[in-house]
Amino acid sequence: MKILKPNFWNYKKVIFVPLYLLLMPFAFILQIFDHMKSFLSKPHQEKGLKVICIGNIYLGGTGKTPLSIELGNLFKNKGKKSVIIKKNYKNQYDEMELVKSKNINLIVEDNRVLAIKKASKENYEIAILDDGFQDYSIQKDLNILCFGSQWLGNGFTIPAGPLRQNLNAIKKSKIIVLNSVNEKIIHKIENKIKKIKNDIMIFHSYYEPDIKILKEVKEERVFAFAGIGNPDNFFKLLSRSGLEIYKKIPFPDHYMYSKKDLDKIILEAKNKKCKIITTEKDYFRCKKYGMKEIDYLPVNLIIKEKSKFVNEIEKLIK
Repeated sequence: MKILKPNFWNYKKVIFVPLYLLLMPFAFILQIFDHMKSFLSKPHQEKGLKVICIGNIYLGGTGKTPLSIELGNLFKNKGKKSVIIKKNYKNQYDEMELVKSKNINLIVEDNRVLAIKKASKENYEIAILDDGFQDYSIQKDLNILCFGSQWLGNGFTIPAGPLRQNLNAIKKSKIIVLNSVNEKIIHKIENKIKKIKNDIMIFHSYYEPDIKILKEVKEERVFAFAGIGNPDNFFKLLSRSGLEIYKKIPFPDHYMYSKKDLDKIILEAKNKKCKIITTEKDYFRCKKYGMKEIDYLPVNLIIKEKSKFVNEIEKLIK
């Protein structure tokens, strides 16, 4: 979805109350449709294929794809034949290219049921759905929900807020991964989650920049841009890593850069003697122009208590 989230999605300020009131009826109608869809759907299941869904409730920027890739690597290292499944959204080819670049098996179809059937036909043992928590056409063996530093935003559902569903939807999941969440509010978030589902397992993750590349980048001022779910997460990571940022430009999620966009960035960065840095996903959207001036900072997803995380997943999909 190509959208820069409006400010009122993340803050409950009195000034935005009229906007909430205006949009709440539409949010209510969409949630009714979601409940109807859930009730009327007949989930498809493939015998012998375990399905793990990496989903979210907050719209974008929660770390689904990095976690899907991490799981793909974990299963590969354990000798399990797994594949990541993505629905074919044309504006998300950057994520598809990212998965391929990590040498992870990938199936992309217009319909997730078709992808599941294909995975079964190709004798995969585990299918990892990158997104699809709100897709009721597939029977999942395990739902894992991801939340990022924005947590719930203003707490309202689309279009009044950034949530795809009410928080009570976590009852359908067994594991939650809190990615790069501020430690000051982690306890508060965990308490809120546990009140909804007391036996849910909560794990924490964060991004760690590639140390070698980071050392090279630290020698220069940085011109940063990003078109991901929450660009501010990337900019904060750069700041925490000790980089001197001259300028940062956020773009909508999955933004399709034009040559003119990039030429403008390159010209300003050259005049200010800055190194241009973006995310790995954005890099795949810029790569087609062959501009050597644009680079990306590789990051690794670090899961705390990783062994426990893997063991719990293996137990839940037996």
